[in-house]
Amino acid sequence: MKHLIAIILPFFAVAFCYSQENIAKDTTQRIARIEHKFEGNQVKFTPNAPELNQIAGAPKAFYTNYWEFGDGTYSKENNPTKTYKKPDEYEVRLWATNNYDTGKTPTSRPKKIKVTNVDESYNEKASMTT
Repeated sequence: MKHLIAIILPFFAVAFCYSQENIAKDTTQRIARIEHKFEGNQVKFTPNAPELNQIAGAPKAFYTNYWEFGDGTYSKENNPTKTYKKPDEYEVRLWATNNYDTGKTPTSRPKKIKVTNVDESYNEKASMTT
């Protein structure tokens, strides 16, 4: 019995030492950035998302985007165009979801944009006619 313990004890000591190794953390940051361009009274938004890592045998990888424009409206388009009704500073948010991708979903930060050019003819109008 003593011989068996003398053989097994070093095995467990070595196994314990190797099990305590530090695992390297994934330091790659996957960030989806919001880009915008003013065209007259419209703002065109474009997501700048990281490259997708295709899963073997799966359909083609793609992003699904959800946008909030800071005025209570939203869009599920990939590259939406927004016409703001009044000049103001708006906080735009983007949620990008990767589909059929091996990586983590990218994070994004809200982006403040200042709208100064609005079309007066776009003001809300109420109508009593049907």
